[in-house]
Amino acid sequence: MPEIIVDLFWLLAFIFIVLFVAYHRINLMVSSLIITTSTYLYTSFGDGNFIWNMTLWLIAGALLTINIVPIRRSRISKPLLDIYRKMVPKMSSTEREALEAGNVGGTANYFQVCQIGMF
Repeated sequence: MPEIIVDLFWLLAFIFIVLFVAYHRINLMVSSLIITTSTYLYTSFGDGNFIWNMTLWLIAGALLTINIVPIRRSRISKPLLDIYRKMVPKMSSTEREALEAGNVGGTANYFQVCQIGMF
């Protein structure tokens, strides 16, 4: 019974760490180091088997790899952006004309006058 409690503790610790890092919007490098450190602590003090430990280290290695900007851009960002561009419908000529014809001249002047205090 105590072994299940220890395993549950480590599982909850990993979930808490991932949610904490995501909630506080900690940057990628720091969050990768935090998760890698927690993986090290688990493999040092936990009682996971070899396959589970290797899985955790592969995940940590993947997190550290995506910190390298050229690899992340070419292997992750570009393919996802290409998929997104295929999903989004093309802009119609009417929409393009409306965007090109519109300006913020009158509205911008109104807000500048309001900031000066004339109204």
